[in-house]
Amino acid sequence: MDEDDIFGIDLDDSFELDDNGDFKLVSGVDNASQAIRNRLLTKFDEIAELGYHKYGNRAHDYLSETNIDLSRAHVEIYSELCLALDPRVFSILSLETSYNEGVIFVDVVVQLVNRTIVDLDTFGLNVFNKETVRSVG
Repeated sequence: MDEDDIFGIDLDDSFELDDNGDFKLVSGVDNASQAIRNRLLTKFDEIAELGYHKYGNRAHDYLSETNIDLSRAHVEIYSELCLALDPRVFSILSLETSYNEGVIFVDVVVQLVNRTIVDLDTFGLNVFNKETVRSVG
């Protein structure tokens, strides 16, 4: 079984067009990486009306904590849970967070079910609390 059979094919989330004017596609391990990242960036049950129940990351519910360390801990816990529920993920090798100027950055390395190790691109979750709102304006 090849990687396309295991991880499928989907639209590339860059929404760029190929030479034929069609949207570019992503497949195999690249599709798995994109799908896992999308799951982490989606609020839990945000797309339930589209048939994706219990999909997404509950970490978004904790981004308004006034204690940044507590917010980071919630992001780590719920991101790990989110990854554990993804059928493409065999194991979580590392999940680290950092905070800078109103954004919690998440860096994740997972091992997929085909044993490929994937370092997901670091992504940021905006924190909204009194301090960050005050610093913005």
